[in-house]
Amino acid sequence: MSRAADADEDSISPATFAPLRNPTFRSIWLASQVSSLGWLMQTVAISWLMATISSSDLMVALVQASSNLPAFILSVFAGVLADNYSRRRVMIAGRCLMVIASAMLTASVALGFVSPWMILGFSFLIACGGALNDPAWQASVGDMVHRRDVPAAVTLLSVGFNTVRTVGPALGGIVVASFGLLTAFTVTTLTYLVPLGTIWRCKWKVRSSPLPRESMRTAIYDGLRFTAMSSEIKAAIARGTLFGLAGIAILALLPLVVRDQL
Repeated sequence: MSRAADADEDSISPATFAPLRNPTFRSIWLASQVSSLGWLMQTVAISWLMATISSSDLMVALVQASSNLPAFILSVFAGVLADNYSRRRVMIAGRCLMVIASAMLTASVALGFVSPWMILGFSFLIACGGALNDPAWQASVGDMVHRRDVPAAVTLLSVGFNTVRTVGPALGGIVVASFGLLTAFTVTTLTYLVPLGTIWRCKWKVRSSPLPRESMRTAIYDGLRFTAMSSEIKAAIARGTLFGLAGIAILALLPLVVRDQL
């Protein structure tokens, strides 16, 4: 009996890279890494652009706020949209917003028509697109891969982004220093087109749910109520918030150190 149980356990324990055998997941996962790399490059470029046109330390620090607050604020609403509507369409909508906002920012830089508040506005819109896309993408993983491969797929999402995050800012700095801000913004816009085209091309079967569709208000209330009753989730949110607030301060002020001291 023990050997049978061990054999069964081995059969349902997927290899880390098993989800990559699924062509739909592999295509969107790779395209998402390209987009994440572009977003990190763009964050560096926007921070440096703000540091060069504004003498206000607050405006430079607000770049990080405009890039990260949408994910913190809109994730709940985006999650409800992902549960109640076509996740693929929600992902396309989020990616379209990112492409449009990034293209408008690039055009503004090319024309020399930029201001601190305009930079913050475009940065906020790009982040809103990402906040709209991410919950739908993460929820779609369970539809794309086999149930037993879901833990490995979730691991790949985390590993992929953290790997890109180690090289993205450095690459962004190299591009800005070597080729200029306009090149950095142009490259970033092109990277946003990669997942948009991939999602548009790929289609996957969505697992049907026996539960009826909830209204936006009811779904948000139920989610907040469930969170309030879960000590594990509240602890994770508290730790993540404290870590994020402490860690973002370094990224927010680093452009000022480079501009004024280096």
